Amino acid sequence: MGGLEFCATFQMRTPLRILKRHGELHTDINKSPPKIAAEMWQGIWIWLWNTKTFRQLGIQIDEFEGSIASEIGPVNPADYLPFLIAVRTIVEARESIDVRIGKLHALQLIDKWAGFANAHGGMNQLAERFFPFIVNCIPQIPMTARHHLSDLGLNTANQLAAATDEALLSVRGIGPAKVQVLRCFCAGIIESRDAERLDYVFR
Repeated sequence: MGGLEFCATFQMRTPLRILKRHGELHTDINKSPPKIAAEMWQGIWIWLWNTKTFRQLGIQIDEFEGSIASEIGPVNPADYLPFLIAVRTIVEARESIDVRIGKLHALQLIDKWAGFANAHGGMNQLAERFFPFIVNCIPQIPMTARHHLSDLGLNTANQLAAATDEALLSVRGIGPAKVQVLRCFCAGIIESRDAERLDYVFR
């Protein structure tokens, strides 16, 4: 007799509530399994065969632990899942962005997770992934222009919105059309308009 096991997708974008239910079992064949994933990419139910262990078969060895796919390659779920949960617990917390970034960096100091953090490009890269700088999110603006805007002290939605067209047009790579793109982008930022970073965490 078998059953179903929920397998979460081992990606940084997978919400904490999904990751925490990885490995959940559903054995009542008369009922449909609970809906856990809002979208199929977040995880799926798979059939789990009820097979005997090596020791039940009289072979005195432990079971082999299989690997699972992740965005950094095959990983041991017993090792990588706690790291994913730790990261998502931090980034999904209702704390300031600066506090959450500080806690992310602290994770990299934990020896057993340093390798995973490095495989993701380090915590600076993860921080930029979850909390990107506003100037880096403006569409259609070349990287050199983003740096120039930052050098001019135009790092927040309010600072960018308050800048004159003349000041923006003085930046190489920004013409009249891109000024309008920038203005529309800033107008779309409703919360934390004095922050230099955006909160791109989806729960």
